[in-house]
Amino acid sequence: MSTFTVHHRNDGSFEAASIEDPIVYRVLQDESIKGGPWVLVSRPKKGSHDGAVLGSVLEGAFESLDSALESAVCKAVVEEEAPRFRVEMTDGASFQRPGCVSAESVLAGLGWINVREMVGRFVFSGPEEMTEEDASHLVSIDLDKKSLVIGSIDFLKIEDGNSHWCADLKIPYNGFLRSEIIESMGMSAFSEQGLNVACIEWTTRVPVKNWTADIVDLAQWKIANDLTRDGVVETAAV
Repeated sequence: MSTFTVHHRNDGSFEAASIEDPIVYRVLQDESIKGGPWVLVSRPKKGSHDGAVLGSVLEGAFESLDSALESAVCKAVVEEEAPRFRVEMTDGASFQRPGCVSAESVLAGLGWINVREMVGRFVFSGPEEMTEEDASHLVSIDLDKKSLVIGSIDFLKIEDGNSHWCADLKIPYNGFLRSEIIESMGMSAFSEQGLNVACIEWTTRVPVKNWTADIVDLAQWKIANDLTRDGVVETAAV
């Protein structure tokens, strides 16, 4: 039996297609759903008879991506326990589940970062006597009705009779992005809001641990392993 595959979609969701019914199960992030942030929804396959009249149905909410993926596969293959399956990303990278390392950490190792929000440094100026309260009020007025959150506001310096300030502006994202394009995506997101920010940072949903491994010579490892197993110890000459 071939390994079941869950596909990462361009919209950021993960999709498992049912093997029996014209239904697909999708895992996506939604912080508004209690029990999340990962939620599992079902919907008719594109082109199916029910697709024109039925929308998405909430199947469950999960605290981890692994739990949500396993639930999606269980429903797709109609099994109580998920068999071993493969997750394939849009760039062709893939990995097996279940596993000892969290899906988020595996994806980070493959160059996919689960970005929670983009953070831009917005520099602005005001009168020399401007206070932090005044600066906060000014930013609030300038950014009214824009799709972002105002974070901390810090004083930078006084120069040429003006006070200069820096505000942390945040745009929620909630999705996996290739690490090499996060900065450009962030710049584009702020540009769409009509803002020119000094730099881009981002926050991740969960702490990600970097896993490393040493590449060893297999023949040398086998010799050393055999010596250890047989109780042979070599002593270097002093």
